[in-house]
Amino acid sequence: NYTVFELLEIIKTEQPDTVGINIFSVNFDLVKNLIEKCKVKTKFIVGGKSTRFLYPEIIKFNTPNEINVTIGEGEYITKDIIEGTVKENGIVKTNNRNVYLVNNNSKYFPVNLDVLKLNRKYFQGRTILNNYGMMEEAIVTSRECLYNCAFCGGARSLNSDVLVRARSKENIKEELEYIKQNNSATESIRILDDLFLKNRQSIIEAIEIFQSFSFKWRAMSHVLSLKGNSDLFKDLYISGCQELEIGIESGSNNIRKMIHKAGTIEEVVEVIKQVLDSGINVKGYVMYGILNETEEDALKTFAVVNELIEYSKNSRGKFRASAFQFRPYHGTELYN
Repeated sequence: NYTVFELLEIIKTEQPDTVGINIFSVNFDLVKNLIEKCKVKTKFIVGGKSTRFLYPEIIKFNTPNEINVTIGEGEYITKDIIEGTVKENGIVKTNNRNVYLVNNNSKYFPVNLDVLKLNRKYFQGRTILNNYGMMEEAIVTSRECLYNCAFCGGARSLNSDVLVRARSKENIKEELEYIKQNNSATESIRILDDLFLKNRQSIIEAIEIFQSFSFKWRAMSHVLSLKGNSDLFKDLYISGCQELEIGIESGSNNIRKMIHKAGTIEEVVEVIKQVLDSGINVKGYVMYGILNETEEDALKTFAVVNELIEYSKNSRGKFRASAFQFRPYHGTELYN
């Protein structure tokens, strides 16, 4: 929550050799402002999902400082950018502007997520109090997405040159054990990726992972990943699953089809009710203002949310909704 001015003061005080910064559609102007107003001689590394589409504008930022843009994951390439020893050609190299593509063909691409050991010592003070009054830490268990939503920068069609990868069950348990041993205040784990529960086998593995711990846990999930697996919901609940976060997006099948949201709204409602009956809470995400959305479409979304709230008044699990205004992210089908 620092302002651009406060960040510039930090850079002025610290005089860093390198500044790393994340850019996306919503903060584009803030990042541009920071880089162009920076008077300290430094090297910028700009990363984030949107760099694939924003790099032609980023390299035009008005600054004498070097700008390096990374498209893709930065664990391995960052060190070499800092030291000026990158061992492969970028897709752009002009004066002090470099753009590097880290995809399946790059020597810097992390194929095996298990060997990327996250040093959680850097996350001191990052535990939050969640909606259920529990101290919570977050983990990520996979990268890239199987789905192709028209509003999302992570859509498969936009990232077909990057493998979908997941961490092993044993590797996830190692991180949870580390959290247990090093932050005893942690009561809940939030899994911040779409594919932890991607099919029946992954649901079974999630149960096996968390039944070894006393944590409550929350995760994102897709309705089609849960459909047909309601017989596992009871064990999922027993393992500590407190809440599933499900992208409903719209209650209109016409809009859902237009944005490539897999599954009908009838399937969404049916699966969510099954989850609620098991005792697991559901947080449903919806969007308003999607391209070509009519008032009738919007009212259908409201009706679905209201139906699920009313249903959850008599079920073991409770339903809550989180509503977002549609934003056209660079490079996505709806943006174009």
